[in-house]
Amino acid sequence: RAEQAGETFRLSLQRLENLRALPLEAVQGLQLVAEAETAVVLAIAEYNAAQIELERLVGMPLGRLSENDARVPAEGERTTP
Repeated sequence: RAEQAGETFRLSLQRLENLRALPLEAVQGLQLVAEAETAVVLAIAEYNAAQIELERLVGMPLGRLSENDARVPAEGERTTP
């Protein structure tokens, strides 16, 4: 979405430079870029917050879990402490 917004802004600016667009179109394109970039930042922040909460619930950083620790045992499978 951010790339599309950037392209929309670039095209609007190009049209404005060629006197084929109103300044409002370029401003609206820039607004779309800002909104898309804000959405990206918010998504990253939400992901990071969710990862921190998961680490809190697990009780350790996720990077310290090995594949065996992260694997859920099958029903009836014996596990060793």
